[in-house]
Amino acid sequence: SDPNLQLMAEGARQMGICNSCRYCEGYCAVFPAMERRLAFHATDLNYLANLCHNCGECYYACQYSPPHEFAINVPQLLGAIRAQSYKQYTWPASLAKLFDRNGLFVAVALSLGIAGIFLLATLVSGNGAALTEAHPNGDFYTVIPHGAMAGLFGAVSLFVLAALIAGFMNFWRDAGENLAE
Repeated sequence: SDPNLQLMAEGARQMGICNSCRYCEGYCAVFPAMERRLAFHATDLNYLANLCHNCGECYYACQYSPPHEFAINVPQLLGAIRAQSYKQYTWPASLAKLFDRNGLFVAVALSLGIAGIFLLATLVSGNGAALTEAHPNGDFYTVIPHGAMAGLFGAVSLFVLAALIAGFMNFWRDAGENLAE
């Protein structure tokens, strides 16, 4: 059985109980949005999970939280759904899957790649000797040229911005929203 399907089924169960009780409707933005639904599909649960800030107020006020047999724990549930939705809407999906399977390897490879680019930029700029010399005046840019740093981090920043926009667009489209409205 798929853990994501189990998570969504548990989400539908807990939100159904919360929707019937409505004791917490004034606590945060999750509950008024939840009350507008009669059934809770995966896109609805993703939306609600991204409204939740995990403050925990509903958990402590809930008469159905553990040890009650209903075991309602909205912050924990929506936190798990939110984490799953981050994976689902990540762009590019292939990099997200690679990082999910081999996070340590990808992080080390990325760090070594950035260090290699800086080393290459230093050598290409003719400042290779700066790597072994002492720099009493603290001139950092003799080791790594400013243009190399600005270019590399500028490119990384543009990629991050593109990934955030693409992930948001994936989420927005899945939620059934139209940008033209």
